[in-house]
Amino acid sequence: SFAFSEFYNRCFDAARLVVSKAALRLNLCCVARDEREPDVWNRAQLLEYHPETDQCSLLLVDLGTWQECVPRTHLRHILVPFQLEIVRSVPCRLAG
Repeated sequence: SFAFSEFYNRCFDAARLVVSKAALRLNLCCVARDEREPDVWNRAQLLEYHPETDQCSLLLVDLGTWQECVPRTHLRHILVPFQLEIVRSVPCRLAG
């Protein structure tokens, strides 16, 4: 995820990568800024969009975790090289 963060933190034309309301759709692959660590970006899949608050629920694919109440303005379109990288998490379920 270092390559993602490095690119999105230094992108000179970041405004063109912001995901507009018109471009939102379920299962959209994107990158999302981590609010706790603003310099960290993660690959994400859009699970829900809440137009009344302009916020999203995401699955962070490389971490295998969900994140709710993410402002749409924290999403960026993902570039093809980043989208093609292998997923670094393995879903599992513990019995009991």
